[in-house]
Amino acid sequence: MKRMKSRWANGLRGFALVTLLWGALSLCARIVTAQEAGNSAAQVVKSIQVVREDGSVLAANPGGLAVEVEKPLDREHVAASLRTLYQTGDYADLRAVITPEDGGVRLDFIAKENLFINQVAVQGLKPPPTDASAAAAMQLSLGQT
Repeated sequence: MKRMKSRWANGLRGFALVTLLWGALSLCARIVTAQEAGNSAAQVVKSIQVVREDGSVLAANPGGLAVEVEKPLDREHVAASLRTLYQTGDYADLRAVITPEDGGVRLDFIAKENLFINQVAVQGLKPPPTDASAAAAMQLSLGQT
């Protein structure tokens, strides 16, 4: 008789445990679904900027990027936009950061500028060295970052 009561009690405990776990899984699924629904509506890109670490804007709504304003934010498009910005050669150490805004998000590409030596002009130089020989003596390579 004791064995029968013991088996019955163990069976009842097992049933109660399964019921509780099933309810918890169902609740978690509902929470995740609600969060996903809320996030997908808020992920519309409202503006795009390329900024320095200090927050100063280098370019507002730059063209030629895969990410577009008033379109949903997509991870693949952000990655493609990062590659495009790297390929310009104007930026280094890029990373993407989103900031919530009214009705969507602002996408900031935080970058370090690549500065190039474009032209070397020597003022106040008296011959015999020419401008070209003075520039060569400084050993500045044009076009190098």
